[in-house]
Amino acid sequence: DDDDDDDDDDDDMVWDFSAGPSRLPPAVLLELHRSLLDYKGCGRSLLELSHRGEHVQAVLRDAETLVRELLRVPDTHEVFFMPGGGTMQFSAVPLNLFGHHA
Repeated sequence: DDDDDDDDDDDDMVWDFSAGPSRLPPAVLLELHRSLLDYKGCGRSLLELSHRGEHVQAVLRDAETLVRELLRVPDTHEVFFMPGGGTMQFSAVPLNLFGHHA
């Protein structure tokens, strides 16, 4: 049986134990695949939509809500979504040492 939706047959998937991103379940990959072609019925990929548009803004609002909930971030604090990963974080360390002298 060669079924594309067979979530149980993942023997041929590679397990990666590196420090990088972890393996995603097949169901998540299938949902991502569908979303890359047509995000929530809008006819375009989320990657093609404006960052100012309602679809992307809804994703950001949901992400902020989840971060606040999971990490117990109070309303007195802002949540920033910044690109750059670990390299950006390592670059920010010396900037924090400047204090008010920068």
